[in-house]
This record gives sequence, structure tokens and C-alpha cells, in this order.
Amino acid sequence: MTGAEGEEYLRVIDYKTSEKDFDLFDVLFGVNIQLVVYLMAAISFYRAGGREMTPAGGFYFSVKLPYVDATVKDIEGTRLDDYRMKGFMLASDDALSSMDAGEGKIISIYMQRKALEPDPDTGAPVGERALSSEEMETVFAYVRKLLKQAATSMYGGRVSPDPFFDGEKVSCEHCDYRSICRFDPEEARRGGSRKTIGKQEIIRAMKDSLGAGEEAEV
Repeated sequence: MTGAEGEEYLRVIDYKTSEKDFDLFDVLFGVNIQLVVYLMAAISFYRAGGREMTPAGGFYFSVKLPYVDATVKDIEGTRLDDYRMKGFMLASDDALSSMDAGEGKIISIYMQRKALEPDPDTGAPVGERALSSEEMETVFAYVRKLLKQAATSMYGGRVSPDPFFDGEKVSCEHCDYRSICRFDPEEARRGGSRKTIGKQEIIRAMKDSLGAGEEAEV
């Protein structure tokens, strides 16, 4: 996509047959990082070919036909609302306009211009899924570190189960390998759920975990 000022933006869309949402809190704990990884891989692909792209965001799009009650007055409008993509994006009015013309027809309501406005106290975008360029770089660097740690652990034969409990479900409940690892999901529940925190606290935690030079690597 090309913005009004000639900036080349790149977004990734992950098509799903069921509802899927993006939560930066999950990324902090290494859960559901695939959307970020896809965008990082796409940026690297173009960069290897000598083409520098600005990451505009990653989105989930449900291809499942939404059910709309026949008594609803605006059936098509309601269905379009259900089809809106959910994810994260660069807090850039130019990037938003190149994707959606700012009318909210494609991007989730979380991504509208109000979400891109700077917080009067911190200067960061107010939307929980709208990331400044610096925040985007921090997320990329953090996920890259997670990938390196995972690869090192697997190469070293360390694959201990550590399921994520979000307060409602344990991540391993529907795992195909439960019969192999024999981990009891109740153990994760007894440990308590991780306390949900806001975007600024998440970004701060990511920065604190990064070593010297890691955050600069995009």
C-alpha cells in the first residue's frame, strides 16, 4: 500500500474460519505471537530484495459468514461490522487512510482515528492496539528474542510444558499432545491467572527484558 506522501506500507492479513482477536498482553507471555512474526517475516523478505517497507500492522479476518437476525433493520451494515478485521497497526493517519480511508469499513473500531491520537500525558497513541513506530520496534525486538529463546530451548532438548492461563481457559486444554506430556491443566489454574495490564505497562515490560542493542535491531 502507498500512502499519500509516497510512503510504502506493508500489512499482513491472517484469514480465519473462526473468530480471532489480537491482544498485546498475550504477546508479552509468548502466546499468539504469529501475527507479529508474519509481519516481521514479510518485512524481512522485501528488505532482502532491496525494498524497504514500513510495517503498517497485522490483522485477523474471519471468513465465516456471520449470522444476522432477520429482524435487524440494516442487515448488510451489521454483517459488515462483523467482518471488520481485528489486530494491531501503526499509529499513523497516513497508514490508516491507505488501508481504510478512515471510514471504518474494513479495520476494527479499535483502529479508528481516535485510537491514533496521542495521550496528553505520555504522547503515545491512546488505542491499545495502535502502536507508534518506537513501540512497533520494541514489539518486534521482543518477539525476536522470544523466537531465539524458543529455538535455543528446543535445540537443547528443553521443552517443559508451561501453559498460559488467562483466567478462563488454559492454553493446553485443546492441545493434540496432551496424552504425551500428561500435564494437568488444573495445575496452571491453581497457579492463578496473570494480571492483565495496559499497553504502556506491556511495552515497558518488553523494554526491560531486552538487553543492550536488542531493541535497536528491527
